[in-house]
Amino acid sequence: MSILSRIETDPYNKIVFKKFPQALLVGGFIREFLRGKESKDRDYVTYEDPEEAARSIQLETGGSLVSLKDGLTVRLVPEKGVTLDFTKIQGDPDNDLSSRDFTINSIAYNPSEGIIDITGGVGDLERGIIRAVKEDNITRDPVRIVRGYRFLNEIQGRFDEQTRSWLVSNRELLAESAPERITLEFIKTFRGENFLNVLHEALEDGVLNIILSSENNKLNSIINKLLDINKKIKVTPYELVLEILGEKLNLLKLLCLELLFMEYLSENREKERLVIVPARLKERIRGLKRVIDIEHLPESSEVRYSIYKKAWPAVFEFLLYRGRVDLFTEAEKFRNLMAKPPVSGKWIMELRPEITGQELGRLIDEIRKGVFAGQLKDAKDIEKYILEYKI
Repeated sequence: MSILSRIETDPYNKIVFKKFPQALLVGGFIREFLRGKESKDRDYVTYEDPEEAARSIQLETGGSLVSLKDGLTVRLVPEKGVTLDFTKIQGDPDNDLSSRDFTINSIAYNPSEGIIDITGGVGDLERGIIRAVKEDNITRDPVRIVRGYRFLNEIQGRFDEQTRSWLVSNRELLAESAPERITLEFIKTFRGENFLNVLHEALEDGVLNIILSSENNKLNSIINKLLDINKKIKVTPYELVLEILGEKLNLLKLLCLELLFMEYLSENREKERLVIVPARLKERIRGLKRVIDIEHLPESSEVRYSIYKKAWPAVFEFLLYRGRVDLFTEAEKFRNLMAKPPVSGKWIMELRPEITGQELGRLIDEIRKGVFAGQLKDAKDIEKYILEYKI
């Protein structure tokens, strides 16, 4: 099936174009299809009011609506993992497409016209070139500077020299942008497997240190450390995947974000901060920070338990940072014990009703440690330990 046929037969595209024949499908959906990949995110530009257009489609697809913070886009989520974004066309189609950020993001489709490419985006995509449509489009919305590095990673391409010059010379304008939008684009730069090299480019261009309000040498040290880890450890025995702001991050990406944000938070310049650390990462960063200076893990499993407890919930990130993937199976056992203790407080209180409050918590943790270290092997061992436990 040809690319055009795949676009035309997509069920959501069929619904939208039946309702709005003059609409344009733009952006990532087209770009991914041209690269032989698939996308669940569709962006439509219509002549209708975005909310009215989205509600009209919602009547057929169901799902929920949300107005995005840019004030211009209404998102329909017809099913989990699928988004349909609606914005109003700016002038005519040519004017709208020429006002976009990069040529590879300015490719459009309409049933009557097929692929519309007035900026040469298809050719740039084939050659792996990230080219800005024009400098004014970047200065008008500086968050597009960060987006450029995201595209660099996604298509594993390169900037044309004029574009790189524009991104570098206008990087200070990022201070005028909303932190929420910068954060979202920054997290998206972790898409793809080339993210460390792209971060290194952003650092060399003086963009990364602007985003993270941090010194170049410190960021460079973090990235080089991660490049070294990635070189030595190609496959980890345990693959943790965590979703942060809609992006699914593997363990290496998670560790990278936590280290970068740890440095960012340590600068303690609240007014200068251009990104917002996602709440889901803060606890992991605190855990990693508590143990990051521990270079060697002891032979004693009981002592390792105490270290893992300090690192929690960033145990796997810590082990990856120290190159101890051989302990991932043990860490998985620890994770399971933290998620589900081997004994309930209720059962302990039935055996020892005098043990309550903080003492009860301490006892549960001691039992957890004993099971982890292999000293308490079954329910009989645990019961005996509880009965002999001294307050």
